[in-house]
Amino acid sequence: MGWEQARSALSTAIMASATPDRDDRLFPGDIQQFGSGALGLAYGAAGILYALDVTGCAVDHEDWLIEHATNPPSGTGLGLYGAAFTLAHLGHLDAAAKVIDDYLAHRTDDRFAEAREGIRRAARSVYYAQSGLFSGRAGMLLHLARQGDPQAAAHVRDLAWHAVSYEGGLAFPGENLLRLSMDLGTGTAGVLLALGAAMHDRPVHLPFLAAPEQPARTLAGVGDTNTTGR
Repeated sequence: MGWEQARSALSTAIMASATPDRDDRLFPGDIQQFGSGALGLAYGAAGILYALDVTGCAVDHEDWLIEHATNPPSGTGLGLYGAAFTLAHLGHLDAAAKVIDDYLAHRTDDRFAEAREGIRRAARSVYYAQSGLFSGRAGMLLHLARQGDPQAAAHVRDLAWHAVSYEGGLAFPGENLLRLSMDLGTGTAGVLLALGAAMHDRPVHLPFLAAPEQPARTLAGVGDTNTTGR
């Protein structure tokens, strides 16, 4: 299975899981999404729609995000920042302006440079219990892809260890492997984004981080990697 097939399988599973008739969440994911009104980047609808868009997939249910972000439940908090970013990214500037006026300010942290080498060593491991972007193989793949490291190809291949068939597509389990998740931080959208970072013909990256100057596939040579397993 090459990139185009993998992208289709993951996006099919994500869209099949959508429940736009529900007010509490649009996609199944980590329970932490309910702390931000199921709107945010890490665990909510914003991150999933963002991952679909930047990897070249069709995006649907933007109206759900607009409706719920412009009329958020009490206690939504930082989830609104992620929702605003994604709405602006998708071209809904008016809706984004209604959600929030300013984006979070960011600054560099000197500790990141000190930790980089340790992270790179960890990213070269063979075994990861989880597949997610925040706590698993997808996160290691994203890191290596951004570095143009050929070791990224092994992670593309070995993501097949974690994949589960779902509604004609492929999905991935969330935190602690308890159930399928579609969110960016723990589930299928995060795997999609990481694979896109390694294999898409345009640069793919996390929101708020600088985009690579060129697609990782040209740096690490992973564009044709087989993702069906060994």
